[in-house]
Amino acid sequence: LFLITKKPPQNAQTLIMPATLLAAITHVGDTEMLTEKFEILREWITQQKYAVAGAARIILLRSGTPPILEIQYPVTPK
Repeated sequence: LFLITKKPPQNAQTLIMPATLLAAITHVGDTEMLTEKFEILREWITQQKYAVAGAARIILLRSGTPPILEIQYPVTPK
């Protein structure tokens, strides 16, 4: 889980990630429907003739009520 914050915690570390092509979907609200959003994104990736090229990432774009998350998958063309 990646968090966007103005002041990182003291034990935070920097991770430099290589440039990659991503497919992403935004999720607003309760996490009950989160699994469905993963499935929707994976289906869209396949329909667009791409393949998932690694593990998914979840980024918290905004905490609070409702929270806003972004689900990302690295992709490559088929």
